Amino acid sequence: MDVRLLAGPFADDLPSLGGAMLKHLADQRLTRLDIVVAWAKRSGLGRVRLGLEAFCARGGTVSAIVGIDERGATRQGLELMRALCDEMWIYRDTSGGTFHPKVYVFRGPELALAIIGSANLTRGGLWDNY
Repeated sequence: MDVRLLAGPFADDLPSLGGAMLKHLADQRLTRLDIVVAWAKRSGLGRVRLGLEAFCARGGTVSAIVGIDERGATRQGLELMRALCDEMWIYRDTSGGTFHPKVYVFRGPELALAIIGSANLTRGGLWDNY
């Protein structure tokens, strides 16, 4: 197993999550992306949109579960996510808790990569925060 650190904006030699996503979306060996996040915003999705569209255009599939607890997601982000995904579910925790995962799983016939951390599909999560 290979484990790598994504360090966001504070280490020039280590990629941000957004940079890593774009790299993996361009990897021809990867054919599926599963996303489970607490929030999605157009500010983040807009920066990876072209990569997601190219991934899908070459036959890749994208599925997502996106939370709406604590009003962290925006309507524009949810609409863009729906347009970019083959399958999408919106999740709300009706018990009063907060649906709060941040998981990105890229898969292909012979390779799989998982990114697990604290980054939502927002500008801050993908590019600025750590």
